[in-house]
Amino acid sequence: MRVGITHNPFIGYVQQMLRSLTLGHYIFHKDYQFDWILSHGSTLEELDLDRCSILYQIGHCIEDWQDDEGYSIGKETDSGELDYGWSPDPGLGEVSKFYFNNWGRRWHEALPKFAISLPKLRTFRFGSSQQWNLDIESRYAGRGNVGTFRLPIMPWRDEENLVSSILDDRYMIWDDYQQQYRAHWRIEQNVGEEDFLGSNGYGEAWPDEVVEQIHSFPDCKTEDRDALGLLLDVIRSVDRDVCFCKDDCSCDGTHH
Repeated sequence: MRVGITHNPFIGYVQQMLRSLTLGHYIFHKDYQFDWILSHGSTLEELDLDRCSILYQIGHCIEDWQDDEGYSIGKETDSGELDYGWSPDPGLGEVSKFYFNNWGRRWHEALPKFAISLPKLRTFRFGSSQQWNLDIESRYAGRGNVGTFRLPIMPWRDEENLVSSILDDRYMIWDDYQQQYRAHWRIEQNVGEEDFLGSNGYGEAWPDEVVEQIHSFPDCKTEDRDALGLLLDVIRSVDRDVCFCKDDCSCDGTHH
């Protein structure tokens, strides 16, 4: 089964005979998304995470904008379409309230669970296919709900050629001021400048109360790389009985 982009319509029930799963350009933002994968431990033999990311922060200024699952709530327009609104750049001074939603899950916490809860897993790939086509115009362009104007087209079975690696894009933010997924807030990419222009490039400097809420890109590359390497070693090994505890663990070597 192959699933692309962010929303997983299969959450809520188990695919009884699922042996192979590929997720492409998929955003993890809740634990239940990982739990759904882990629920297939009795059958899943192959798992490919092709350009998948963990969402570590969302920035917006729309009150009551998200539902309980973290998805934006659209309001139906006269034409029957859903309008998800948009957040003005903080530097423009058009609004006074700003909201930042954070999620602390990291890959070095998630990857060991695959080794423990997916005992039949024999193939795991984590990285980015070389065939992603990001130059496709979106049908939402100009409607105010997808600011990138481009949507990725999922490669056809190129995940078989994917070489596991630690990508910068493994963590993402949702910048509703620009309506883009990105690895970093743009203010982080302007370090050294005396004055930071708004995220859209023409606003004034962001207010201090906004800047103070911004989270930096997760500083855990070594931990993620080590967790990925250990998972791959476990999958390649005949003995899947491996301990993922800390150095001060007193267990007998079995995982728990």
